[in-house]
Amino acid sequence: MPKLSAEEKLGSAVRILSDYRIRALPVIEKGKIVGALHVKDVVEAMEPVMPNAKVSSIMTPHPITISSDDSVLKAKGLMLRRKIDHLPVLKNEKLVGMVDSSEILYTSIPPERQPAAVGAKAVGTKRMLDYPVDGIMNTTPLEFEPSDSIQKSVGQMLKMRANAALVTWAHELQGIVTLRDIVKILVEEPEQPPSIYIVGLPDDPFEAETAKTKFSRIISAISKSMDIVEARATIKILKTLREKERRRYEVKVSIATHSNVYNFSKDGAQLSDIFDELQQRIRRINVKRPKIRPTQRKPSGLGLEE
Repeated sequence: MPKLSAEEKLGSAVRILSDYRIRALPVIEKGKIVGALHVKDVVEAMEPVMPNAKVSSIMTPHPITISSDDSVLKAKGLMLRRKIDHLPVLKNEKLVGMVDSSEILYTSIPPERQPAAVGAKAVGTKRMLDYPVDGIMNTTPLEFEPSDSIQKSVGQMLKMRANAALVTWAHELQGIVTLRDIVKILVEEPEQPPSIYIVGLPDDPFEAETAKTKFSRIISAISKSMDIVEARATIKILKTLREKERRRYEVKVSIATHSNVYNFSKDGAQLSDIFDELQQRIRRINVKRPKIRPTQRKPSGLGLEE
């Protein structure tokens, strides 16, 4: 377990908190613990100098989620395997809350009782966690829009004493931002990639992941030659005349740069094919094409260019 000396500089503490992805560090003086430095303490101290970049530049996009009827035990397992402390909770694909690891820890503490065998304690703890996660979730988690500034978001998180907040757009989950994400930008200057939003992802997890991956790759590729500020994709299921007809999708894409907005649309039966077609069309635009200046020709004795 990493630790700090009382004389350690704040910059070193911030780097340790970021590298080890932990919430707090013990402070040691003369071999004894004299206190602790929490992530929240660092964020409070650095609030006045927080950058004014968008919160989307530091959020974790498309975070791992859990269903409201999944067990607390499953949530605990996910957090341990993925090394995370927060899980957005969905019900019928709609965001209904968020669960924090501290709530699970509190639930895991058994009431005072007579000493029991180790095996009995393990079984008892498992039973205590074998109920739906919606029983301990926060039904009104703090939410930001992707375009909100980091400075504004930090102020609200500190005011609400929140360790994490959800990033949503058009009532759909886009990402999650935690105090540890905020501490990380104090170590590294945050990059500001284009803001990417996707609305209307299908229920099928494979199709949803395919759509997210392909759209993100398209925008990432063209952003190297375009000054993209924001990219949005809206997926709709088209109604068919017959129930037995294959489902068809319509995808509308809007790409905003500092100087223009480009819109594209395409429909089809396979999202993968739709995004492949859109990629070919989107690649044809290039708003950063350099202006070619005519070269000055110098006459030579042979009447040829030098």
